[in-house]
Amino acid sequence: MSKLVVQKVPLTTTSVEGLSGFSHPVFSSRAAGVKAAASTLSFTPTRTPGKGAYDVEYSIDVTGSTGAVTLTASWDGVKATPITASGDGAVAIGHTFTTVGEHTLSVSVTDQTGTFTNGTPVYPDGSDYTAYGPTRLLDTRVSKTTLKPNTTVKVKVGGNGGISADAIAAILNLTVTNATGGGYITAYPDGSGRPPSSNVNFAAKQTVANLSFVPVGSGGYVDLYNGSKGTVDVIADIDGYFSQTAASGYTPVGPTRLVDTRKGTGATKAQIPAKGSIAVQIAGKAGVPSGVTAVALNVTATNDKSGGYLTTYPDGSTPPTASNVNFSANETVANAVVVPVGADGKIRIANGPGLGVDAVVDVAGYYSAGSTSAFLPTDPTRVEDSRTDKQPMAAYGGIGLQLEKNGTEALPTALVYNATVPVATGPGYLAVTPEPTTAPTSLPSVSTLNFVKNQTVPNLVQATPGATTGAIDFWNVSATPNHLVVDLFGYYLNY
Repeated sequence: MSKLVVQKVPLTTTSVEGLSGFSHPVFSSRAAGVKAAASTLSFTPTRTPGKGAYDVEYSIDVTGSTGAVTLTASWDGVKATPITASGDGAVAIGHTFTTVGEHTLSVSVTDQTGTFTNGTPVYPDGSDYTAYGPTRLLDTRVSKTTLKPNTTVKVKVGGNGGISADAIAAILNLTVTNATGGGYITAYPDGSGRPPSSNVNFAAKQTVANLSFVPVGSGGYVDLYNGSKGTVDVIADIDGYFSQTAASGYTPVGPTRLVDTRKGTGATKAQIPAKGSIAVQIAGKAGVPSGVTAVALNVTATNDKSGGYLTTYPDGSTPPTASNVNFSANETVANAVVVPVGADGKIRIANGPGLGVDAVVDVAGYYSAGSTSAFLPTDPTRVEDSRTDKQPMAAYGGIGLQLEKNGTEALPTALVYNATVPVATGPGYLAVTPEPTTAPTSLPSVSTLNFVKNQTVPNLVQATPGATTGAIDFWNVSATPNHLVVDLFGYYLNY
């Protein structure tokens, strides 16, 4: 699996350079063993880390040979070129598949006494997306399980309803409400240690949502930890999951603006009325083809006078009991969304029972059967915190994260980050973009999250590295310096 190094440098609109150091942790796969035949000649296979989402690699330890041996591996019934060795010892074999999921490996070892063969199913590390929901999995207001300070609630994901028991990661929209104090929610796989990352940051009495990619842990559960000194209710809606079953891969695009109801872009120039909705054309826009499974969006609510919520869902389907963007009066709030696309190539955005609200929609990518980027979840990992080195993003500047590949290994096609601006020093927005080949002369106009003074605002972003530089740029579009915290939850690789 890829080992990525990240370097951080300040960004300006006239000088964007390369980027601190961390390695992405390896995500364990299901590696099945091959049993040796009962003979003097034997072999013991050991699964070794692959270089990508579709790779499988083994070390075959041959013992008891009577001289030179020939080892032949067959992958899904197709024989690889035989390997000759002088006798006992380790022989490395590997293969790159074109799909994730279950495949077969057969190994034959031949010496002067004969040939011994055995086989096993094998699974590349990568996982594909399966659309599911939006469906509510947890509402502590209903279950009467309000989280007390510094406590955890378990959420059943794998094997719950129609969700595969083999799900290895879930896309959850996490909403907090009724908070009696400020704090954060951390989502992580059950059975593992709680990481130092956060998914949702909130203030007392605030209702706020954030999309999260969460590895699924023991028994199909994920854990939600209340990192505050007060009580809080938590709502978890699932928007799909990843498993090692061939389904839909990911293709990044943009970020590109699809809709802005303030300007009449992609929709009528009018607010979405109370209990009203608008259709958003996805297929055929911004490089998104027809027939896609789901789309990754950033949805922003603004110019509302009452407070409320927006819900996204496939056009032509029944509105779900779920929400994606929660906002207060006179507040601009963004949230990442992964939503299945209707048969007509559209999604729908519905407003709650409050007053009218403007909506801004930016596309980051899509999932389809023809997309070839598979997802590799990681343990939640903090990869940047500018508060640590006391080097905030400059006003109208930023921070670049440079990805450096290990040897010939490929860079990710996209990374799943949670970006947070903690305690903003002034109003503005954060923009996350692939680093361009040449230094930009203007600031990005497509926002990832919006903030005002003293707010702590997170948002998930599926960020695409620059094609030439391999860097991702985080821009502080604000007249005041602001700190940045970035947590990694996984990445996508092509075969």
